[in-house]
Amino acid sequence: MVAPKPFTLHIRDAEIADLQARLARTRFPDEPPLAPWSTGTSLTYLKSLIDYWQTGFDWRAWEAKLNGFPQFTLPIRGIDVHFIHAPSRKANAMPLLLSHGWPGSVFEFHKLIPLLTERFTVVAPSLPGYTLSFRPGQKRFGITEIVWSGISQAGNRCENQVFRTGQFSVYQFRDLPWSLIHDGLPRNSATA
Repeated sequence: MVAPKPFTLHIRDAEIADLQARLARTRFPDEPPLAPWSTGTSLTYLKSLIDYWQTGFDWRAWEAKLNGFPQFTLPIRGIDVHFIHAPSRKANAMPLLLSHGWPGSVFEFHKLIPLLTERFTVVAPSLPGYTLSFRPGQKRFGITEIVWSGISQAGNRCENQVFRTGQFSVYQFRDLPWSLIHDGLPRNSATA
């Protein structure tokens, strides 16, 4: 079994500068002579959003917040899956899997994880093929592949390597939400 590799997010200064320069060159359309939002995004809102990402967003502060969590990557079915593995402050704590939606990221849990680690060891993977579990040219997973990759399902039928980070190896999942929207997945699934 391949060991998870430690991961630290660092966006290069040149990439941030490039994004800011592209945002500065945004060509805005005219505001239609109708009520804002009646024909799409409000031009005033769009301009404020562009300005925020160009001049207001503090990349380094948010990078540091995410890097405050223990992060790893692990190759699963051709994708380097990124995940947070935050050990509990309680001995022999039950592992808890947090799965974000799409679009989204594990950073949605940055306030919740410290609270949960009072009682649980938290594993929060980035969806395989997206955000931090993606690099250009890498394949992307659909719902079925995500579930069967071991991110949302454990057991002998799939690769549950993300869960084997040294402290635990067994989970149990019941009533997977994704199973409600895809006929090919089991409604209830037990672990090995």
